[in-house]
Amino acid sequence: MPRNDISLHFSNHNLHIRCAEFAPQQADSVLELMDTCQKKCPHIFVDVQDVHEMDPAAVAHFKASSVHAQIRPRQLIFMGKAGFNLAMDGNLVLIPKKPEHKHDGHCCGKCAHCRCGKHKHV
Repeated sequence: MPRNDISLHFSNHNLHIRCAEFAPQQADSVLELMDTCQKKCPHIFVDVQDVHEMDPAAVAHFKASSVHAQIRPRQLIFMGKAGFNLAMDGNLVLIPKKPEHKHDGHCCGKCAHCRCGKHKHV
């Protein structure tokens, strides 16, 4: 089955899945990966930070299939606010902090630890 719009990697024996969108095809791919890796991986992270809209049918299918999966609730961890749509009792949802200040190619000179040399000393 092709895994469109998702990527994965392993880190510290944990599976990390990143979804760019969450439609039925991605839901099936994530469920297949969870089933394949649930005995080998202490944690399975599903990163949905970049998902802005979720297909309601895909969410319903994912949640219904997760009930029958052999995965422990604390083993499945979602990253991003969209994870609240997928999480069930016992799952964790992590909301990573965003950086407080970005330069976006230029410096305003107000950074406390500015490295570009344009810091304004008051």
